[in-house]
Amino acid sequence: MNEINFTALPINKVNIKKYDKKTKNFINYPANFVRLVANDRNDINAVNKCAQQWKNADFIDKIATAAHWIGYRNGVEINVYALTTQKNNLKKLNPQYILGLAEIRTDNENPQNTILYHLQVKPSAINVHNKDNKSYKKVGTSIVKSLQKQFKNISLFSIKDTDVENFYKNLGFIEDYFGEKHFTWSSNILKRLKVRFDKFKLDLMI
Repeated sequence: MNEINFTALPINKVNIKKYDKKTKNFINYPANFVRLVANDRNDINAVNKCAQQWKNADFIDKIATAAHWIGYRNGVEINVYALTTQKNNLKKLNPQYILGLAEIRTDNENPQNTILYHLQVKPSAINVHNKDNKSYKKVGTSIVKSLQKQFKNISLFSIKDTDVENFYKNLGFIEDYFGEKHFTWSSNILKRLKVRFDKFKLDLMI
């Protein structure tokens, strides 16, 4: 697992797309990918407010719970990341500017096994639900790509939804042999090819 400086909140800067009313097009818009700090009351409150405001969001409540658990629990490291358009004072996150959150867990006994437990984009920024009223694009994509810069291997269980599955496949994830709707990504292309080959052999046997 890549080492992360636990005293530095910002991880990296990204460009998402924001709708510009003047040009009626999406333009590049800067955002920050940050990691929440363990036991930081402001960070926890920011996620809790997102949970209150993001109505009908599938995973926000679970991520809000995980925000209380950041750190090591029974040999598992739990972290929560946020993508925010907030520009200054990132040590005091403002929930108004948070566009997406992700919960990552890493098994201490197998540090190469990084699991994307939950990914939640702000409902108003999910393109598939706002085709006629889009405000932002590339929020989820920017979160996953940022995580891919932090970790060498990522696995996840996807919900049974074609749009969601295609989203992960377009980011290099491969449905593997571990279980139904289980996807794996690796920075090592040879490992990705092996996963694809093993899944192909399993499909032939079924």
